[in-house]
Amino acid sequence: MTPLPTFTLVDEGNRMLWAGWAKLVRDNDWSSDDSTVIDLLPSLPSTRAVFAQDSRDGSFLGCVVWNEYDEMAFIGYYIVHPSMVGKGLGPKMWKRAFTRIPKHVNVGLRAVPSMIAKYAARDTPYYVSTLNNYELTVSEAREMCSKLEGSKHSIVNVEKTTDEQWEDLLEFDKDVTKRDSYAFQDNAATSEQIFVNSEERVVGYAAVSSTGYSTENKFKIGPVFASSINDALSMIRPLIDYCEGITPDAKILIKTLSGTVGERTLSALIDKEPEHEGTTLFKRPFRNTIDTDMCYIAHNHGGHFDA
Repeated sequence: MTPLPTFTLVDEGNRMLWAGWAKLVRDNDWSSDDSTVIDLLPSLPSTRAVFAQDSRDGSFLGCVVWNEYDEMAFIGYYIVHPSMVGKGLGPKMWKRAFTRIPKHVNVGLRAVPSMIAKYAARDTPYYVSTLNNYELTVSEAREMCSKLEGSKHSIVNVEKTTDEQWEDLLEFDKDVTKRDSYAFQDNAATSEQIFVNSEERVVGYAAVSSTGYSTENKFKIGPVFASSINDALSMIRPLIDYCEGITPDAKILIKTLSGTVGERTLSALIDKEPEHEGTTLFKRPFRNTIDTDMCYIAHNHGGHFDA
């Protein structure tokens, strides 16, 4: 093993270290970690981190980043700079992180396919769910939406909601997720839609956010919470239009989660095979509280685990 350069482990981080983290997340094409996560995670009250920095110039070498809430510590990032891979830095950061995570909380993470066996054999043996990713062109995404009739409910852009609709949205989101997760997404998504029925009640929510480098033209749909597949597709359609308005070369990412209605219905409408993006594992048995019959696409972010 090549000797490690002189390094320092620091709790939390500064602007330079967080910038190094953001660059490496994008370099690794972790598209589930969209721009809302990149922008908001460093400042969330629940965020904890261990960074490794070069002792000579303070540059980023790696980090473990997690969020603590709801008796849970969800590790969103365990990442080492390519120049440090195989030099023993990762285990040192991991050990430091686990000395800081409270012993009584349940620890979770989403493992990329190549790391599932390693994580399952060590600290997080309990399987929770699998995330699959479909990357669609604008025409492919429109074809998906065209296979079923649209809903008759009214679509309202979140920026144009009334005070009553806003409060109803917060309650709707909590009913689906069983958490105050909308506080994380507030003013973060690139575009957001709600579905309002004839009684002016919110019955659906969908959002899209840019992800990766801007030159990649990638947009992640999610979350999408709805009462039916027709409602879900009706809310996704204007989000596709929005992405195409930014660039006709937009790549639409649809990420389905095992055990949800989205996996059963959206997958059947897409004429291509997905990429296995990750598997969620926990330290102890974990039962997710999200309404899987309303969850077509989860947000899938480390800042506030929803599914």
